[in-house]
Amino acid sequence: MNVLSMARSLGPPGVFPGRSDECVFRGTLGDVNGFDRITVEPGKLGGQPSVRGHRFTVEHLLRLVGSGWTLERIQEDFPFIEAADIQHAIAYASFAVGEYHLPVRQAV
Repeated sequence: MNVLSMARSLGPPGVFPGRSDECVFRGTLGDVNGFDRITVEPGKLGGQPSVRGHRFTVEHLLRLVGSGWTLERIQEDFPFIEAADIQHAIAYASFAVGEYHLPVRQAV
């Protein structure tokens, strides 16, 4: 089973956040509203969203998935990654790109 179909089979990642980019901070570690596996720490990785506080960005995980890596292959190099991390990363990315509306040129 590939990573995307496996992530879809897990169902929704919980409560989806409203249209807000706010983070809930608990001390120095915060989780992005509705995505308890996606954390943002201002002093770590330049404040980029990461996976459960690890020095492993959501972007890195999505690039691996987009390159065709399976969960098993990802876990060979990064054993702390779980199936639900992939699901939350995909859902978070979906939420994040939904905030931008780019103009599309018509083909001539």
